[in-house]
Amino acid sequence: MRSGMISKGLLLGGVALGALSVAGSARAADDKGTISEIIVTANKQAERLHDVAQAVSAVTGTDMATRNQTDFHDFAAEVPGFQVEETSPVYNREILRGQNSGGAGATVATVIDEMPLSFSGSDNNGSLVSTNLDTYDLQRIEVLKGPQGTLYGATAEGGVVKYVTTPPNVNSYQAGLEASGYNVGHGESSGSVKGYANLPLIEGKAGLRLTGYEEGIAGYIDNPLQNAKNINSGEKTGGRASLLLVPIDGLTVRLTASQQLIHTDGPNQVEAVGATLFPAQPAPPDQLALANGYVDNSYYKQTQDSRLSYYYANIDYDLGWGNLTSISSYGTLKASYVTDDSNINAAPGLSYGAYLSGAFGTPLGLRLNERESLSKESQEIRLASAPGEKLFGNDLDWIVGVFGTREYVGFNQVFDFTNIPAPGQAASTLSGFPPAGGQSEPSRYEEWALFGQVDYHFLPDFDVAAGVRTSGDQESLHATFDGGVLVAPSPAQGPIVSNEHSTTWSVAPRWHLSDDTLLYGRVATGYRPGGPNLIIPNQPAGYPTDYGSDSTINYEIGGKSYFLNKSVDVDVALYDIQWSHIQIVTVINTSTGPYTVVGNVGSAASRGLEWSLGWTPLKGLRFADAGAFTDAHLTESAPLLGGMKGDQLSYVPRWSNNLDADYEWQLFDDFKGFAGMSWTFAGSRYADFAPAGTPSESHNKLPSYSQINLQAGVRNDHYTLELFARNVADEKGISSYSNMGGYNETGQMTLIQPRTIGLRVAATY
Repeated sequence: MRSGMISKGLLLGGVALGALSVAGSARAADDKGTISEIIVTANKQAERLHDVAQAVSAVTGTDMATRNQTDFHDFAAEVPGFQVEETSPVYNREILRGQNSGGAGATVATVIDEMPLSFSGSDNNGSLVSTNLDTYDLQRIEVLKGPQGTLYGATAEGGVVKYVTTPPNVNSYQAGLEASGYNVGHGESSGSVKGYANLPLIEGKAGLRLTGYEEGIAGYIDNPLQNAKNINSGEKTGGRASLLLVPIDGLTVRLTASQQLIHTDGPNQVEAVGATLFPAQPAPPDQLALANGYVDNSYYKQTQDSRLSYYYANIDYDLGWGNLTSISSYGTLKASYVTDDSNINAAPGLSYGAYLSGAFGTPLGLRLNERESLSKESQEIRLASAPGEKLFGNDLDWIVGVFGTREYVGFNQVFDFTNIPAPGQAASTLSGFPPAGGQSEPSRYEEWALFGQVDYHFLPDFDVAAGVRTSGDQESLHATFDGGVLVAPSPAQGPIVSNEHSTTWSVAPRWHLSDDTLLYGRVATGYRPGGPNLIIPNQPAGYPTDYGSDSTINYEIGGKSYFLNKSVDVDVALYDIQWSHIQIVTVINTSTGPYTVVGNVGSAASRGLEWSLGWTPLKGLRFADAGAFTDAHLTESAPLLGGMKGDQLSYVPRWSNNLDADYEWQLFDDFKGFAGMSWTFAGSRYADFAPAGTPSESHNKLPSYSQINLQAGVRNDHYTLELFARNVADEKGISSYSNMGGYNETGQMTLIQPRTIGLRVAATY
């Protein structure tokens, strides 16, 4: 479906289309005006969110639907300490508690239900190729903050984002329909159609849930160079089928298959004034200003595509004395883009287009086609104790498990020279020129792990949970090169192999002062695996032939409490994270040109305070505030990164906050009116580091910004009509920035989506 229209050919396999997730709100008021509970599985077992001895945020499907939050760009503000560095719906970086050095490897792991689906290694752009799952028909999203290495393994050194889909219901039919239309300021209109159907195939024994969605992505950026408007428009489509079987008492089998496709005709970047860094021309004071409005000139259509597919089987058997669970999964995540590299600077003030045109005596453009892919197969088997198990007369909960995964990662780059097309004309590859070059770097990552956690209740109201995980991994890297002007001729390489063993652990004491008040402490560790680097010609002294894992240790204390008959709720956490042997991406200059490699440098610390506060003063009226203070900085200078001791880590605001106010009242018959607003604040941040001697300016300070969202409508148990507005003040908040790369020596930056006004209608049955 193209932006600006709803596809009439949408077919969801006969699904009756649906509206709202069946989950209740984690922090919504019940009929008595008090807080309703939510159950989470952060520790791989069901427990009240209020009882979890660590900082976990849960955003429910109901809340996300009401606030029109369709992906993590939208719901991140609801989670203290969570930021998303955005360039497009396809390429984003998730950051938890300030852990970001701009490296290639992700520091936040993604889990869908019980299936891990994110890059483990750092030899690809796994930190940017994110699992941005649509939020429709989700029960909730759980965000686990701080290292989670004991239960979730590699890459979870910063935290985990866990998508929990709505399971089939084996006892009742459920279905519905949702449609929306909206307009984006400075751009076009679009809309969406989403739905689900739940079918009890055999009452009490088998149920099937089908979910589908199709959404247009409205563009708002123009390309005058090509006479093109709304070049960042696109579409997102997806579907999920889940079958739940209960053949005998105590045995459940859930089989799920899903796919999501995202396509855009261009990134969300616009031209900024920038700073070309001529030696005689210092950076202008207005380098963060829009150069030409919502414009991104390029010679080519810079398409971006993402394909997410996954399949898993979750088998759970109640043995009476314990619970045996097996999760078998296979998932793929593929991303690709075309970009105009003509304006990337080869040296300060000198773009590749200008350099190549001068070298060959004719105007030339430079186009890059890049593809990244992940194929991941995993198996986890775990055994957990049954409720009520005793040791020395006190309660004992335990879990033990084994885990294995194999990942196949693809990375391909192809450069080509083109003519400079006339406005409105397509560029074409030029013949008669030497090739520009390209390379392919496939790799394989394998990991095994043993893990366990024991929770012993020394007193009825005091217990201590302790866990450990030991793992080993092996990564092998191959490379082939298509030599050319930009890529030095080189023989094929591989396999280049690295091996590691890692141990992570956690300890979490918990004290229930009462049923409504919990105090806890937590010390936990996490890691990101190391790997090999390519062998490069004329390796300089000190070149890292491989890189080791980096690791975090988190010291945390927190409290959760309800007051005044649960009309007030408080969730506060204070933490100190030490980050060692940080993995970074840097540039090594050799006699045959610059090479990008991964290495380890220095250390960093992240210390902060996170809070979630709620107040329900009367039935139907709810105030909620979620925010964080984050002091994330380098504790050692890292010249290869371009950072000095004390520098703030990239894209991490010291202060961030989100305030919600919602009111619901009786309107007529069984219909209720509702209205709500959200105010989001992101404090000043710094852009990525850049090593000395490169054309990029390092660590630009980005200004703070605020965003106001509104929604209002009427609803009952079956129907909803809602008006919504996002970014009401049309704030130009900067999500990412580079001082170069734009047409005519401008910079590039991504802004939050302009003012968006829309209408949503929904029906459930």
